[in-house]
Amino acid sequence: MKVRKQKPLFLIDIAVPRDVDPRVNDLPNVYLYDVDDLQGVVDANKKERAKEAEKAEAVVQEEVDSFLSWLKTLEITPTIKSLREKFDDIRQAELEKTLRAFGEELTPKQRKSLEAMSQAS
Repeated sequence: MKVRKQKPLFLIDIAVPRDVDPRVNDLPNVYLYDVDDLQGVVDANKKERAKEAEKAEAVVQEEVDSFLSWLKTLEITPTIKSLREKFDDIRQAELEKTLRAFGEELTPKQRKSLEAMSQAS
């Protein structure tokens, strides 16, 4: 350690049985890690990855749900369009019937007002 100027020394002993005496961990600035220590790191990383995988699955499920909702609107859109066209046909027919009933009594401004009123929602 004197030659190393007290710089930390990290030792990893992956041998079974161990090659490095565990008492070296008691020396200043010497850190010994063995297979058991590494297993702890692996387990912690697995746990963290599992948590992140759950988050990712939740995001994917949310997007799938959103996509399926959008897809259902594609099935409904033609029906809504058809209904709107049907309602507009009815509106125009009723407007024409009303305008015929008044005949020439209405001014162009009044006719325009009736048309606007029939389109109001």
